[in-house]
Amino acid sequence: RKIQADVSIALAAARPTRKLCFLLADSCSLDRIKYLGIALPIKISPACPGLNLLSAVLPIRAEAGEKIVVNIIYSWEVPDQGGRSLQLPPDTHWYPFSPLPQNYTCTLNVITDESMRVLGPGEFRGVKPAGTRVCNQWTSDIPFRGIHMAAGDFLRTARPTEPPLEVAYPRKYLNQAKAIANYCEELMGFLAEKLGPAPFPSLNTVLTDNPQPLVSSSFYMTSISAGALEQLKEENPGKDRYVRQYKLLAQSLAHHWLKDNLAVSHPRERWCLEGLAEYISWLAVEAKYGKAIREKFLLEARERILAAPKISLCKGANIAGGQLPQWVVDKAGWMLWICHCLAGEAFLPSIRENLALCRGTAPAPAEFFLSLGKIAGCDFSQVYKAWCQSKNQLRIEVAAARNFQAEDGQWQLVFNLINS
Repeated sequence: RKIQADVSIALAAARPTRKLCFLLADSCSLDRIKYLGIALPIKISPACPGLNLLSAVLPIRAEAGEKIVVNIIYSWEVPDQGGRSLQLPPDTHWYPFSPLPQNYTCTLNVITDESMRVLGPGEFRGVKPAGTRVCNQWTSDIPFRGIHMAAGDFLRTARPTEPPLEVAYPRKYLNQAKAIANYCEELMGFLAEKLGPAPFPSLNTVLTDNPQPLVSSSFYMTSISAGALEQLKEENPGKDRYVRQYKLLAQSLAHHWLKDNLAVSHPRERWCLEGLAEYISWLAVEAKYGKAIREKFLLEARERILAAPKISLCKGANIAGGQLPQWVVDKAGWMLWICHCLAGEAFLPSIRENLALCRGTAPAPAEFFLSLGKIAGCDFSQVYKAWCQSKNQLRIEVAAARNFQAEDGQWQLVFNLINS
């Protein structure tokens, strides 16, 4: 499938400049960048694996605060995904973006065959004729980041959640879609209780017929391929696959509160948000299926951590390009589990309060744990040093154990917990 794009970007100059820079997937072929109808001189250079840096020079200098509108025209070939559905998640970098934390409104117009249903960010504004085809329009007036689009021969089902939830699916996946919708309805309530009110006005969960195992999320949408569900079925026979599916949905939906909502100053700092989504998914599984199932996920995560390179969590997150290594997410989840054990019942209310203070931008991980500890009444600084900045894995030993009788006559047990 070949896709042609004509993107209009409105931005304000932070300081006087003649140079504009954008990042775009290197699979995209740039035609031109226009300003006031004039084609600008451009330079294309590799930025990092999978991304090109597009540099354009304005004919005159833009002053600080001046509004600039440019048009970027480009095209690309979407590899055959093995089904009729098409999904374009933000992490494929199919649209021009800035390396700085993003926050923008968006209007998305998609011209396609009349038989295709298009899903995009924000509110659906309807379908208009476009020659022999039709134009679907989606608009978000709320600033967000991460443009996510899906198209296919979809049906849909809705659930009476707050905010509204819809699940789109190909007809042949009706049973799977109903199960996913029921799970998502449960999880929306659970996540609101643990993380606070949903930051998004609506949510679409899309099941595509792509046979490859792909799961992606953005502020407004989660897309799950049929291949991802089939992989869970093959690797987890019997009822266990439903537990895994529930955990997958819990983690994906938690991202809408966390990494898809809160900007980070650098990609290496997103491990904290992804680790929290992982940990919340363990709690969701425990709430539905019991403590033993949650402990099973903890043990599986520990095995992956022990099998990983013996480097610090911070270094593992820093060298990662694109998706974080699973062991980094696992170790972050384990760290939050330790903090929960230390803080007890104060932990989850502290998480909610800490997130409420973020206001669209996540603090650096060290600041997050410092603030979390203050709210919970615990000092997590040593936990952060031992679990994030050191090479220690999850080889935990109890040392220097001793007991004594307190003034009230109660016996107390004291010991050192060593993570090596």
